[in-house]
Amino acid sequence: VDVETTGADTSRLLSDIDLVVVAESFAETYTGIASTGQALRALARDTGAALVVATLGERGSLAVCQDVEIATPAFPVDCVDSTGAGDVFRAGLAAGLLQQPNGSVEEILRYANAVAALNCRAVGACGGLPSATEVARLLAGDRA
Repeated sequence: VDVETTGADTSRLLSDIDLVVVAESFAETYTGIASTGQALRALARDTGAALVVATLGERGSLAVCQDVEIATPAFPVDCVDSTGAGDVFRAGLAAGLLQQPNGSVEEILRYANAVAALNCRAVGACGGLPSATEVARLLAGDRA
């Protein structure tokens, strides 16, 4: 689930979710904890989600899986427009999970960050959506 705001039914919704992806500000607002890592741990504990991820914009993402923090840096690209980067990160996360069902969480988060970064090369929410080849090149170390 992708949650942006808290409401009366947010806790109930989150208790039924296995994978929670939120903006950094949501984790802190929802839990009342200023440290993103600690807020994600509390969110994972409170919801029982197997994986809780916060998108951090140009700093990448931070996740908690089995009480282990996983920091994944963003990829440097020539950013034209970051509109939609969070949504594209979520799509990249879903694609990474489908492509690598037995892959490591770190690899899948890295993939999602690469997809989101590459999307920022053009104007619009999905103006720079990358091809699989472009993602593979960025993951291999080629500058976008």
